[in-house]
Amino acid sequence: MQLFVGFVPVIILVLASIINLIVLNSKNEVGRAFLTDEQKTKVYYFNLVMFSFVISIAFFSFFISYQDTKLNGEAISKPEILAQGISLALFIFIIFLFMSGRVAKWFQNYRVKYHYKYKVDIPNIGTVYIIRMLNKEVCICSEDPNFEFRGSKDKRKRKKKTFLIPFSEILRQPLIKEKITKVKQTNFEKFFE
Repeated sequence: MQLFVGFVPVIILVLASIINLIVLNSKNEVGRAFLTDEQKTKVYYFNLVMFSFVISIAFFSFFISYQDTKLNGEAISKPEILAQGISLALFIFIIFLFMSGRVAKWFQNYRVKYHYKYKVDIPNIGTVYIIRMLNKEVCICSEDPNFEFRGSKDKRKRKKKTFLIPFSEILRQPLIKEKITKVKQTNFEKFFE
């Protein structure tokens, strides 16, 4: 009974965390533009774990059904085949957990040519692009829409300004979504970004 009582708070905590991450993940495009770095990191790792979990379950199901076909319906009753399937699923989960994020980043760096930014016209500052949220009250904005995509050499040469603008001031202005061409990067920068 004490074991059950100890697991109840853990189960509630895990379920509450998953629900919170699902809510963050289901935000629309404008809502995602205003996620803080911490929230973006949580959503990224949640998606990575869920993708790896789904792929490993698919491999487990395929392995069991293949073995079941091969053994004329007796694979489920053999514990060694279930153990092999579970081991394969764990191996696939770990491999995809470590590799899928990096592969997705490489694909994004090599194949994606455009990105979208929201721009806003702030009085006394001018037109700026929303880069990301510093926290829930302050937004990092820049005159340069490719602020995050520049190589290290370009960052030193850049003359554009970066601003910290209160989120309440941005809410009063209309947002304009703009398609922007990504800056050219060397293959080295694309591979190790």
